[in-house]
Amino acid sequence: MNIKNIFEDNRSQSIESLQFFSFLTEIYFSLLEKNDSENNQIQEFIDVIGKNYYWQSFKNKNYITSLKDYVFWQSREIYLENMKKFVSHKCSASDFACTIYFLIRNDLKESECLIEDFEKQATLELNPKTFQFSKIISDFEFILEGFALQRTTNLTDDELRQIVKDILPNVQKYFTDEI
Repeated sequence: MNIKNIFEDNRSQSIESLQFFSFLTEIYFSLLEKNDSENNQIQEFIDVIGKNYYWQSFKNKNYITSLKDYVFWQSREIYLENMKKFVSHKCSASDFACTIYFLIRNDLKESECLIEDFEKQATLELNPKTFQFSKIISDFEFILEGFALQRTTNLTDDELRQIVKDILPNVQKYFTDEI
């Protein structure tokens, strides 16, 4: 399934595919956890399930991304505003990191809930113009973690500011057309 298909195909097909992937994931990891047999037939069966799991993972990845994008897009103004403030030295690295890190964590949790809420998915308006917005933002999670949780980090405030400055154009491109 390519990106175009996510937004053109019947939504119920995408939801059914994700439901199957969710079901398959549960079965596959349960089998991996419980299997301690040396029986080749059992291992071959688990391998077949595993191959189907990886195929379904590939097949559903763009739809899952679009669901995450939906959630992250709701917070887009906060992300953009805080990135601009930080790059222009209007807030500290720790203030920026705390705000964005905890917002990312919240959006990721909300995304996980949405991925499992098949009824809600049927009512959403997914927008192809926001595709992969969530990836750009969520890639900051581990960079910001050290600052936000006041752990040691190898980055200085200025290095973090440069990273944000470098990524800001990628975020701003989502705002060029009214989406």
